[in-house]
Amino acid sequence: MSEGIFYNWKAKLGGMTVPEAKRLKTLEDESAKLTKLLAEQMLDLAATKELVSKKVVTMSHVTPLVRVTMANA
Repeated sequence: MSEGIFYNWKAKLGGMTVPEAKRLKTLEDESAKLTKLLAEQMLDLAATKELVSKKVVTMSHVTPLVRVTMANA
């Protein structure tokens, strides 16, 4: 282990007991998972909002000529 790694580790975990350090690692992992889940949910919500905001074309809005063309296709 290099001196730099040791001092970084000591600065982060210095003064903690082993159980406290393990708990910190567990909480950091859980935080990363929750952050990822939140980002995915926000992306899903944005995609859903985009789909909902698009105008839906119904057959009543289509001109008769297009209806005939679509029926013959």
